[in-house]
Formats: sequence, structure tokens, C-alpha cells
Amino acid sequence: MKLLNIWNTNGDASTLETEHTARGHEVFTLMCKGYDEQLDIGNFTRVSKEIFVPYALKKARESDIIHIHAKDRLVPTIKAIYPKKKVVLTYHGSEIRSNNGDNPSLDISTGKRNYWAEREKYWGKADAITVTTKDLLGGAPENVVYTPAPVDKSLWKRSEEYTKKTAYYSRYWGRQAEADIMAFQWAKKGGMSLHISTRKRTYSEYRKSLESYEYFLDIKQVPSGEVLRVLSRSGLEFLALGGKVLNNGKIYKKFPEEASAENVANQMEKIYGEILKRAEA
Repeated sequence: MKLLNIWNTNGDASTLETEHTARGHEVFTLMCKGYDEQLDIGNFTRVSKEIFVPYALKKARESDIIHIHAKDRLVPTIKAIYPKKKVVLTYHGSEIRSNNGDNPSLDISTGKRNYWAEREKYWGKADAITVTTKDLLGGAPENVVYTPAPVDKSLWKRSEEYTKKTAYYSRYWGRQAEADIMAFQWAKKGGMSLHISTRKRTYSEYRKSLESYEYFLDIKQVPSGEVLRVLSRSGLEFLALGGKVLNNGKIYKKFPEEASAENVANQMEKIYGEILKRAEA
């Protein structure tokens, strides 16, 4: 099977490429220069912004499956040029949550706003759709599947002991007032020494820096003001290191095996196979 990953959100695509390549698939992961320059997980190719779309279209012609990460606007373009090509779209968060645009739709079941209705003109052309956190299923069409952000446990493993009663809190962009208050309150309540970071470093450096901490305060507040109640990819990675994660008032101590790169690759492989079978029927 020839797979093309377009974009590499948080290293998800290149992490899966490692797994799928080991299984005999031919995989190519494409990223654009100038974006997420700290990313150094797995194998992927960067090209300039000027040639990114033409290059992606060229590689798409050579592929059986085109897996687009986040950049949903490319779905209709690829399907218009290659109507028989199979396209999988994965949403990772901000591109479908209510912090990207002016008129989000209200999901009556949760009372939260999202962009599923607004972005149907893009995802509606995909042959399969996945999301990396369960909260993104709110308001989603019935065919959307949850596939966790993949964590390569061979990379995220501890090489030194942590210092007890230490906590790491990574600030995100945008509105952070409530998240910051929660982080300080949690640290104070637990008697922890708190380190605050904006994560301006490579992923390898980031992984190394986390080893010395016992806790990771997994608090993310998106620009809409909502504090997310799901484990982030960083939280999953910290659990893989053997640390403890505080999220939504709960302490997590065990890495969920469903998020291992091997298990997520299995799930994606099944999705790829199913849409190719439908094409042959």
C-alpha cells in the first residue's frame, strides 16, 4: 500500500509512518517549511510554501491512500483532480473546535460550539474521517471515528529518575487566565514545585526536559475560553515516560495502551483497508 501523509500535526503522521513502513507499506509524509519548526519526530519531508500544494498533488497521484492531517481545505482539491483516490481526514483539535472562525455551530448535546457544520464543504468530500480526542466527536457526523494521537513508546521512555513533588505546566497560545489559575492552585494544593514552560524547543529536547518532573499539569485553554477536559498528546507522552498527569481534577498514572503507536497504526490500517475494499466492490 502506498500512503501519503499531508501535514504532520504534533508528529502524528511521522510517528505512524515509522509503524507502517515497518509493515511493508510505502509511506511519504509531507510538511511545509516555516511551520512547527521544532518538530523532529520520525521521517518527513519539508518543502517551501510556494510549491507545497503542487508537490502534494504530485505525490497524491502516486499514492493509494492520501491521509490529510488538519488541512481539510485540501480534500476537495484532491478529490476534484483525482476523484478515484481515497482520502482520509484527521482533525486534531483547533481546526474543528470553536476557536477557528466567526460563526460556530452549537452542539445541543454538549452545549459547546464547534465547526462541523461550517466545514462540511471540506470533510464531506473525505472517504473517512477520524479525530484524535473524544471531545471532537460532539456534533460530529456518525461516520467519524476516534483514533488517539499515537505515542511511540520506544522514544518516550525515561532514562533518569524524577524529583518528587515537582510539576511541569506547559502554557499554550491564546487566552490562559483560567488555565493558569488552575495550574497554580493544583501545584499549591499538592505542595509541588512548579515549572512553567512555553515549549519553545525541539520535541527531543522537550522529551528530555520532562524526565525530571513527577507531575505534568495537563491544562489547555483554547482561545474561545474553554478549558479542555481531555488528555492532550503531551499528557499521553508524559504517561509513557512513567510520570503522573493531573487533568480535570483527576490523577492519571497509567499510559492508555490504545494510544500506543502500534495500536493506532492497527486502527488506521483497518480504516485504509476498508475504504480500498469499498472501492473494489
